[in-house]
Amino acid sequence: MSDAARQWRLVRAVARHDQMAELLPEFHQQALRVSGGRVSVIIRFNPRTQTLQGTSAAGLDELGPEPWLADTSGQAAAERTWAGGSPLFFQDLSDLPTRLGASGALLVPLLSGGDRIGLLIIGGEELDRGDAVDAEVAVVGDLLSVALERAKRQRDADLQQDLRELAAELARSVSSSLHLNASLEVFCDRASRLFTADHVSVWLHDRRARTLDLAASSNAAEVANRQRLGTDDTTVPVSRVLRGIRAEVVASMHHNAPDVLVPLKGRRRALGTLELRGVRIDAGDEIDLLDRLEEVGRQLSAAIENVWLLEDVLRSRRELESTFNSLADLVFVSDSRTLRVTHANQAVATRLGRRAADLIEHPLAEFFGPDLVNWVAQLGPGGGQIATGYESREFEDPVLKGTFLFTVSPLIGRDDERIGHVIVARDVTDHARLEAERVELRDRLTQSEKLAALGQFVAGIAHELNNPLQGVIGHVELLLQSTGPGTTRFKRDLKLVFREADRAAKIVHNLLVFAGSRRITRRRLNVNHVVTKVLALRATACAAARIDVTKVLAVKLPRIAGDALLLQQAVLNIVVNAEQALASVPEPRRLEIRTRTALHGIEIRIADNGTGISAEALPRLFEPFFTTKEVGQGTGLGLAIAYGIVQEHAGELHAANRPEGGAAFTIELPSESEAVE
Repeated sequence: MSDAARQWRLVRAVARHDQMAELLPEFHQQALRVSGGRVSVIIRFNPRTQTLQGTSAAGLDELGPEPWLADTSGQAAAERTWAGGSPLFFQDLSDLPTRLGASGALLVPLLSGGDRIGLLIIGGEELDRGDAVDAEVAVVGDLLSVALERAKRQRDADLQQDLRELAAELARSVSSSLHLNASLEVFCDRASRLFTADHVSVWLHDRRARTLDLAASSNAAEVANRQRLGTDDTTVPVSRVLRGIRAEVVASMHHNAPDVLVPLKGRRRALGTLELRGVRIDAGDEIDLLDRLEEVGRQLSAAIENVWLLEDVLRSRRELESTFNSLADLVFVSDSRTLRVTHANQAVATRLGRRAADLIEHPLAEFFGPDLVNWVAQLGPGGGQIATGYESREFEDPVLKGTFLFTVSPLIGRDDERIGHVIVARDVTDHARLEAERVELRDRLTQSEKLAALGQFVAGIAHELNNPLQGVIGHVELLLQSTGPGTTRFKRDLKLVFREADRAAKIVHNLLVFAGSRRITRRRLNVNHVVTKVLALRATACAAARIDVTKVLAVKLPRIAGDALLLQQAVLNIVVNAEQALASVPEPRRLEIRTRTALHGIEIRIADNGTGISAEALPRLFEPFFTTKEVGQGTGLGLAIAYGIVQEHAGELHAANRPEGGAAFTIELPSESEAVE
């Protein structure tokens, strides 16, 4: 076969991506055929040591571990060859005559994009020379450079795949247990198989104790001994390498094969040492092996540091969550743009009867009433009132079912922008209820004192008016009886005087009732009978006004001690007031009266679907002579009299607006036993 055919076959072999083990003999043979040489050696450049190491040869019995072209002349020749980019012939260069057994040597540069791969050395006593030979040898060198670079890239890809698998296995182990030492045990076992080492160990640096502790090993017996080394003892290779930056091959004290030590470096400190004992290193593979192990060391260092950081974060998170969940107040954290919950404490979950995790990513509107949600929305991007402080408001929340003091603080991001809200809700329902009861009691006391003073005043006036009125009425009656038939107009005037005097007398009577001047005759009675009589009295009037009356009377209602006529008057006044309120609303007009057993007695509730009570009128509703009706349509005494009658029975009368519209009056009366007490 011609040299051209052999060259072409070599090109095709490189193009087919044949394995280097198969290609290297072809390269050696072709180099020797083209040049007429006797010895062919491939030496690789080691960037870590700046030396040339033999990796493959033809025509030699042994490559040897010593570097090639290590003296000044050899280094200069190598530099010239790389710089020129073409083969150069040297006679008696450095130690080549001794190592090659030939005085002449042709150095062929092996380059990849200007980067040094190594040299192809062809030795012989009578090498063929000439431009044609140099050109053919250069082609062999170029093809060899391509093959070596491709093999390096393949090894790098294989390394990355091995590292990914090793890192993935370590990550799976860490994520499943979150225990570093157990995960490192898995790593050591996998690495010992990957690098064909007798066993692999990981030593971790304890900065406080200034020691290296054996954290994991593929040899379980060593871990059981809990070995510890001082970091200051530089005679121990594991401690010495801790302070280095490159992997080292050292003679083993326990195995025929050498040990390899790799420093584990974090971002700011030494993490430990990776130790591989009894590593079998083939000739020429030391460079690639150390590169791979240094990459493994970087990956392992990152994993160890990440686990330590994760442990610190998890510990801090547990402490924070423990504190967060121990708060009695309800705490929400929400996104400022979407108003969705990003975090909630255990108090929230307990209040809502749900798991805290189930609240995440749900809108605030699911957990709060509209008042709070609208307020928080105003504090979001573009409309915030809060910069770095906080704001508090009190709301009656229909979702949380209570009165809460809400405090909203901004959640500030890394760039000092507001990224969310921290909402703290303190349940002040009991406090608000007690405060409302205190205000109500104060108002009722004020009202009672005012009405008592007014009652005394009214009683005095009523008594003074009652006597002359009775005299006027009596004399008018006598005049009506004594006048003859011819005085028709006079009688008509007298009847008008009588009616107006009688009306004034009734007003005085009502004033006396309001003032409590009438003596109450207490008897044991059932309020259901009182309600029934009132509705019977007003049945015709309600039917004429097209009012639907609903009566719901409780069975087995406790008896009370009271004056049936006065209670009937009180209920009647409230019913009449409701009828008048319903007259101004369209149909359907509804009036509902219910009785039921209460905590300390009985309760009568009279409700309508009228216009309700205005906020201005509600506080003055039971004041005498206060009315919202037109002049001449009411005296303003009906509800005041009802209030006085209920008070005389040791009860309470309340008025309120109904949520669905209309007003509701509630009479609370003590039962017979409560009244006696």
